[in-house]
Amino acid sequence: IVDTAFTTNANDAVHSIAVQADGQILLAGAFTTIGGAARNHIARIATTDTIDATFAPNATAISRVLISAIAAQGDGKLLIGGLFSHIDGTPSNHIARLHPNGSLDTTWRTHANGEITSIVFLSNDKILLSGNFTSITDANGSFARSSLARLNANGTVDGSFNPLIHGQVYAMAEETALTTKINGDILIAGDFTSITMTNPSTGAITKFDRPFIARFDNVDLPEVPALSVDSFNSLAANNPNEIVRTIATQTDGKILAGGDFTWIGNLAREKIARLIKTSGASDTTFDPNSNGTVRSIVVQPNGDILAGGDFTYIGNQARNGIARLYKDSAKADGFNPNAN
Repeated sequence: IVDTAFTTNANDAVHSIAVQADGQILLAGAFTTIGGAARNHIARIATTDTIDATFAPNATAISRVLISAIAAQGDGKLLIGGLFSHIDGTPSNHIARLHPNGSLDTTWRTHANGEITSIVFLSNDKILLSGNFTSITDANGSFARSSLARLNANGTVDGSFNPLIHGQVYAMAEETALTTKINGDILIAGDFTSITMTNPSTGAITKFDRPFIARFDNVDLPEVPALSVDSFNSLAANNPNEIVRTIATQTDGKILAGGDFTWIGNLAREKIARLIKTSGASDTTFDPNSNGTVRSIVVQPNGDILAGGDFTYIGNQARNGIARLYKDSAKADGFNPNAN
């Protein structure tokens, strides 16, 4: 049942949602009005389910503006990424940091030359960015980075992490371990086909064939001298046959993937699948069978799975654009907002 108290209609797409520690909800996307208020692509909903009148950053660009990613730091500041050139009239190419009140943090001097699609705060306070960029500029200069970059907590580019991604990264997830919350590994998904890594100690170059999905070991551990792509999705039989657009992790270590594929993890799977942590093989017990692209997956605290995308049928039920799946059976439950 739709929460009728929540009536913040947007006039265009919402591409990213984040919840602050105080319960307020951050929205980012292509909209210019929301809940009856003018908001250029970023808005905040107070705990009273009303638009926060004090929070009104103004993202602009010469052409199309799209905020694709938004993430809240522990100190209340916000990082936003997407397609934009200015925030409140100040040059801020594709990434910016805002104060809790929505004003631009002018001490942040890091920019990208292309769209930022995803932002992850690592457990060591570093920041991982993905998107469609080839360089990141900070206060120290410009650094070549292909679709994936790691920043220090102050926004400067981390020189020790520079994989060459052959394609675009659409989504990232910091992986859970079976016994601990975080194990330092990062999963990435997109339209890439391979990744080239250079060992910072020896200069040795290794190319890893990893179509559409890959995992990096120990991205949040600075003492590891040679960060590397691990064996996940290394078997050709497990490779997805099309783009992976979203990825999420469960507390039991299994991995959820959604996208355009019809084959992944050595099994036929229509647009959504659950993968085994160690190998990338498909979980034979999970097959929701979507009839359209799955673009977003979120795991709820109880383990059930929210999926969003272009489908009209998923989990053995008619569902327009959004559905909730039981974690065990993969069937859709009674949640049916019927998006159109």
